[in-house]
Amino acid sequence: MNHTMFEIRGLRFAYPEQEPLFDGLALEVGSSGRVLIRGANGAGKSTLLRLLAGILTPQAGVCLISGNPSHKLTPSQYRSLLYRDQNSRANLFGLTPRHDLELWQLAAAASLDGCAPDTLEAGLGASLDTPYTQLSSGQIQACSLLLLPWLPDRFWLLDEPTAGLDARRKQELAQLVAQKRASGCGLIVVSHDPALPQELFDRVLILEHGTLREA
Repeated sequence: MNHTMFEIRGLRFAYPEQEPLFDGLALEVGSSGRVLIRGANGAGKSTLLRLLAGILTPQAGVCLISGNPSHKLTPSQYRSLLYRDQNSRANLFGLTPRHDLELWQLAAAASLDGCAPDTLEAGLGASLDTPYTQLSSGQIQACSLLLLPWLPDRFWLLDEPTAGLDARRKQELAQLVAQKRASGCGLIVVSHDPALPQELFDRVLILEHGTLREA
């Protein structure tokens, strides 16, 4: 059943000693909504995702996830989300991919049932024991997205997820986005990449001058 997942009303946010990026921003996205956000560099797209994920706190206005303030979510409430930062290394916690897999198995064992290490290594193209310092930027980005197929029941917030990926991995990600509708959970993606065409989404929004408009 589709319900309001994100609701923003009158949102104001500014970084210290800078002009506001948003002042009165409004947005509503349903739990099964599939939204693509585009805009010029510096328009605030990544900041908007961080506000939605509760990483940043607005100075004024309302930013809600399922009716709860995004910056006050409990761990159980946050399990309905999966946020991926534009900086792919920021999404990883251990020293190797295996470390991250083990942490996810502790946090979401039921979701990762059947997630075999051999399958992940094939998708990564490297051993799960390879230190991140020895992986390319594209492989690190692939690591940060490696568990998406096993977490379709979370609402995804993805910031430039195709950055650094080769053509094959971009196509695989596009297929995951296309299949997301079947899960009943939506996603918001920030991307300029034509590898994620508008047709994969229900809505395409343009962020400019602190406001969102339908494309």
